[in-house]
Amino acid sequence: MKMLRKFLAVFALLIVFAGAGCLSPGTLLSAFADEEIEHLKNEMQSMRETIAQLQQTIDHMQAVIVKYEAAPPAAVSAAPAPGSGEEVAELHQELQSFKGVVDKFPKISGYYDFEWHADDQGDSTNTFKQHHLSLFLDKRLEKWHMFSEVEFEYAFDYAGSGGAVTGNGEAKVETGWLEYNYNDLENIRFGKVIIPQYWSVNHYPSVIFSTSRPLMNEQIIPFDTTGVMAYGTHYFPNEWGAGYNVFVGNGEGSARSQTDNNNNKVFGGKLTAHIPVFDRFDVAGLTYIGENGGNNSETMWGAETQMDIADFGFQAEVAHNSNQGQFGYYLQPSYRFLPKWTAFYRWDRLDVNKEIDDASDASSHTAGLRYQPVPAISLKGELYHKMPDDQTLERVNGLISSVVIFF
Repeated sequence: MKMLRKFLAVFALLIVFAGAGCLSPGTLLSAFADEEIEHLKNEMQSMRETIAQLQQTIDHMQAVIVKYEAAPPAAVSAAPAPGSGEEVAELHQELQSFKGVVDKFPKISGYYDFEWHADDQGDSTNTFKQHHLSLFLDKRLEKWHMFSEVEFEYAFDYAGSGGAVTGNGEAKVETGWLEYNYNDLENIRFGKVIIPQYWSVNHYPSVIFSTSRPLMNEQIIPFDTTGVMAYGTHYFPNEWGAGYNVFVGNGEGSARSQTDNNNNKVFGGKLTAHIPVFDRFDVAGLTYIGENGGNNSETMWGAETQMDIADFGFQAEVAHNSNQGQFGYYLQPSYRFLPKWTAFYRWDRLDVNKEIDDASDASSHTAGLRYQPVPAISLKGELYHKMPDDQTLERVNGLISSVVIFF
């Protein structure tokens, strides 16, 4: 309760200081024309009203907290089960009111990861990598929800005075969409959406155990499309659940966020079953039908499962593309042997062309550890052994480590 009061007070003060510091009347009068001043005055008034609403909410919550803390121990012990008392219900209502006010502000978050790679190939060197810096912008307005991710990869450098771009990195909109949330079962999303393959949706380094990704990742089924997606989930009284995703979008191409390379569209869907055994047991099937960048039709399918049994976990995916018979899968068991430590192992297989021995065709073993001193920070280390199908290529043993923070 005391921590909650401190948080609310600090939050309100920050808003007050931001408003007072950023919207100084003298600065505004010297910087803008009269009509712009009037517009900003309206914004200041809106901010004052928001601050007043926040302060009113804080005052109500503090009154409830004081009343609850001042209750005699006997009254507290004689109260109904947690969550059913009048005070708790009132506090819950005030918390929801506060959440509604906070949701009016856009939220900025993201992640950062730094890596070190080394292997035993003759001409390779051990390397530090400034891999990702991604920024998320999240905004909710009643039933509308906007989300975007801008990713800066490998710290490229661009000199604005006319110099060239240096480095091998890139900046891109990883995903960006606006959606309408009608209820748990009926939601519709518009924009650059991620194809709902498990590892693609959950690819963030602050979420996954390993630094490296499965060989099949983004090699068989595309990572994203620009279009429309409907999705939802429903749980039944017997604890069974089902989810779905249905999408239609532009086909593969260098500018698929702007235009399609032909009049045909890609479409597909995913069905997920949530089975009420273990702590978690999900199985799903995915389809993707359309034309690739070479105007060749292709049909893809995938299947996946995720399981959690106490501290044991298991996930697996398989995918196939009719174009050249591309095929891949991985199996990944894991075990949390201490509250902050998790060990994992992954077996990978990828064949990008059934007709020839492509240089990317390979199998691999990966084993590693993830340590999370706090939930937002991950320290990872893993060993891998990659075995190319092409016998003229050498097998590779390597070590990868990384540090990740979600903020």
